[in-house]
Amino acid sequence: MCKLQKQYDFYRRNKSALLNDYRNLYLVISDSLEVRAFATIAEAYSYGSQKLGLGTFMIQKCSDKSDNVQSVSNLGLRKA
Repeated sequence: MCKLQKQYDFYRRNKSALLNDYRNLYLVISDSLEVRAFATIAEAYSYGSQKLGLGTFMIQKCSDKSDNVQSVSNLGLRKA
């Protein structure tokens, strides 16, 4: 199983609890399945890339809507 699948499965399994705490926030889910929440996707990406390193985290918006997975490369975010 790839890393992102492990992180995404964690999100899906724990979605109800995560919604209680982090509704409408952007979650950074690390390889070790630790969760941090941010108001914007840019803040989430900045934290993940600087503190965890690229390729070691997933960003997921925590919402009731169907799970949309979006590639960071499509967000216009670039590492400085």
